[in-house]
Amino acid sequence: MILEEKIYKKISKYFIVIFLTTFLIFSLLYYIFGIRSELNEFERKNDIFNDDFISCISKFENFLNDSENIYLIENSLNNNLERNMKSFYYKLYNVDKINFSINFFGENNELIFSVGKFKNNKGIHFFQKILDNNVKDFDISTYIVNSNKSILILTKKISNGFISIYIDDDDLNQNFKNSQLSYAITDKHDKIIIQKNNEEFIFSARKFVFNKDDNKDFNVKVSHYKYFNIYTKNYKTFSEKNYLIIFTMFMTISFVYIVIIRITSYKITKSSMKNLNFLIEKIRNVSSGKEELINLKTGDELEYISSEINDLVENIKNLSDKNIRLEYENKANEFKTMESQFNPHFLYNTLEMISITMITDPNLCNKIIQNLTKILRYSINGLNFVHLDEDLEYTKMYLEIEKIKMQEKFYYEINIDDKILNLMVPKLFLQPLIENSIKYSYENIDTLKLTINIYQKEESIFIEICDNGNKLSDKFIEELNKKIEKKSENSFFTDDHHGLENTLKRLKFLYHKNVKLKFVEDTNVKIIIEIDRKK
Repeated sequence: MILEEKIYKKISKYFIVIFLTTFLIFSLLYYIFGIRSELNEFERKNDIFNDDFISCISKFENFLNDSENIYLIENSLNNNLERNMKSFYYKLYNVDKINFSINFFGENNELIFSVGKFKNNKGIHFFQKILDNNVKDFDISTYIVNSNKSILILTKKISNGFISIYIDDDDLNQNFKNSQLSYAITDKHDKIIIQKNNEEFIFSARKFVFNKDDNKDFNVKVSHYKYFNIYTKNYKTFSEKNYLIIFTMFMTISFVYIVIIRITSYKITKSSMKNLNFLIEKIRNVSSGKEELINLKTGDELEYISSEINDLVENIKNLSDKNIRLEYENKANEFKTMESQFNPHFLYNTLEMISITMITDPNLCNKIIQNLTKILRYSINGLNFVHLDEDLEYTKMYLEIEKIKMQEKFYYEINIDDKILNLMVPKLFLQPLIENSIKYSYENIDTLKLTINIYQKEESIFIEICDNGNKLSDKFIEELNKKIEKKSENSFFTDDHHGLENTLKRLKFLYHKNVKLKFVEDTNVKIIIEIDRKK
């Protein structure tokens, strides 16, 4: 289940990373190819519109400021004035085909000549109001006819009057009707001269009011040319508002997409893990012994793995059988080795005692030989474990031989609870402990007294071997117990105290970790074996 969860999380993580990466790429592309490209295109269209307007206005401005034209007008007779004015008019008209009129006013502001759209004094009365503004040289102004109409007036003062060019806003606007932008052009007083799509701009009494909030939904550009303010704008296809709309849609779709992906990932993972979970269950059954082999037919890598596991199980089983046989043989050999570790001094001394008693006391010699023969035959009879009462019988024979050797210098006593005579014990397990008491205690005392107490207390059986040797220090007892326990776990063959360690090891063969052997504090020397039978 852990692997299933990991795979599910990893698949979900990959799809989320892909989503976030896609979102970042989308945002970057939206900016580069959307917002930035649109802004560059707006700048390009704005430059084209500005150039067109400036070019249109410049031809009229240049005409009025051309000294040769002014000279001809100032020095023309009546008949030449009309011809020259018409020539100027058609020359200008043929450039952009914009309807306009050229008017010549005398020094008293009376109209002397007019050619073009306002010929025959049409509407001239309200244009004369402009002349009251005391034009000193050249001036451009706007006359507001009504809320939907304005006229651009270019005025040039000459020596003998004024020359004015009147351009109707409809005629001027006609020149830019193909512009792809919304625009508004005002004079220096922000009075509207021309405009397109005026619903996108704010006006007040034919005056333009620039709205800074337009930047949210529109690209807006403000340019200036001499007497004119040029406002252009177009709707942002890739605006922040549209971006938020698209982003919201994208996030909604992505959320649904992620939910679908997570559900799909879960189902794919669940389906993919089905055979793997089956394989895991089979492995558990083989491990617990419920099944011997794994039978999995999936036609994929899992079937190959199960086949390899079956081969491995067979190999392990074969090796295990071999190891069990080898271990059994080793344990048996080691056990026999421990059983055969009689103290050679005992045999040497007993044989020497036999050779002496053969002459001095043949009956005693015969008894010694019988006991020794029984002990040796018992030690090699092939049995590893016997009942306690049987083993004590041969232990007493061993003690009798030792008593014959030491005579009045050795006494022993065995106290046993009859209820535990059927306790299973390793063969001659007490013999090494008795040898240890005789070896170390007899060196320091004249008469050795050995007591063996075997009794049951609750669920535990205690075997005490006590002698009247010199008392051991607490530190020495602690070190000795650690040494016996450690060496009984590691090796059967040790340099000293091998009898104690081998006895503990042999008892562990029978009772495992439920047995303890240790020296304890006492007035003399005491060894206690504790066998816990309740475990």
